[in-house]
This record gives sequence, C-alpha cells and structure tokens, in this order.
Amino acid sequence: MSRTPRRSIPSRRPQGTRRASLGTMKWLLLITIVVVLAKVVVPPVSRTMLAKQLEAPIDRSSMKALDLAVNAYRLEQFQLPVEPTWKDETEAHPTQGMWLGALTGQTGDLNPRGTAYLTLPSAPTQRGGLYTDSQGQVRLTDQYGRPFQVLFDLDGDGKIPNPDPSAPADKKLLPASILIYSLGADGNAKTWKDNLANW
Repeated sequence: MSRTPRRSIPSRRPQGTRRASLGTMKWLLLITIVVVLAKVVVPPVSRTMLAKQLEAPIDRSSMKALDLAVNAYRLEQFQLPVEPTWKDETEAHPTQGMWLGALTGQTGDLNPRGTAYLTLPSAPTQRGGLYTDSQGQVRLTDQYGRPFQVLFDLDGDGKIPNPDPSAPADKKLLPASILIYSLGADGNAKTWKDNLANW
C-alpha cells in the first residue's frame, strides 16, 4: 500500500492580521502626536486653571469651615460675628481681626464665653490656614498667604449682593448669611477667573 506523500502547506497569517496590526500602529502614532501637541500647545490659561484646581481643596475646606463656624455662632449668639462699624453689605472684609478671633474662641465683646466655633490647621508659613500675627491678631489665609474676603448679610434679609461684577442678572443677589471668596493667584478682587468662592 503506497501512500501519497503529504504536501506541506506553508503557514500563512490570516489576511486581516497585517492590516489590523498596521491600524494599531497608526493609532499609537496618532495618540503620541496628540500628547506631544497638547504639551506644546496648551495655553498658559489652562496651566493657571490647573494650579487653581490643585489649590482648591485646601482653600475650599477653609471656606466651608468658616461658613459653618459663622452659622454656628449665629445660632448660638443670635447675631453675626460682625464688628460694630460694619454697615455696608457690599464692603468685603478680610479674614482677620476681632470678628475672626471671636470665632476661634478669643474672649471679648463678640464672644464673652470664649467658645471656639472655628478650628482649622495652623499655618506656620502663614499660608493656607489660621495663624496669629505678631500683634495677636488672628488671620485666616489662602494658599497664597492672602486673607479671604467676606461679605455678611448685615440687614438680615437673607440676601447679599454678589461681588462678582460679571454675574448674570438672576445672580446679583445671593441667598446667604455670609459670602466668602479668595483673591486667587493674581491677588486682584476685580478679576474673577482665578477666584474661588463659596457660592
């Protein structure tokens, strides 16, 4: 019985494999080009926005703690922790002085019992927290070492004028007992793109 010899069949790749691997290479090359271009073309504004997002958690938590402290003080003392000379709701006040000291437990006219409503990490570098300056004044600063700005509902109507001049008409008055904002990286209250706010 004779057998016919087997023919060896050369192994071949399926026809679509070469095209598929070439397609994958094209995608990898395209992604690499996009990443390189993104690094080169990203405008400085985006870098500023990234810096804002990186600093935001600490500053936002400070603003939230201050908001909660003011409301706790108001519920217990039946008034806001404002200094007697403050009359204008549109005037922003820095987070420093007698009113802030009253929130941190310093005794005085605004807090005769010395109850601490505000506790935040201390800021030994005078950035991003509470510290007491050389004159004994309590200060709360953002990541840039600047005080936050606050506005209070001084007339008790439950609304405060929005300090952002570019706010839409329906946001000109905000429902709050306190508004808090930072001056941002540029330290300018009139430029709002880099300012953080609690509303």
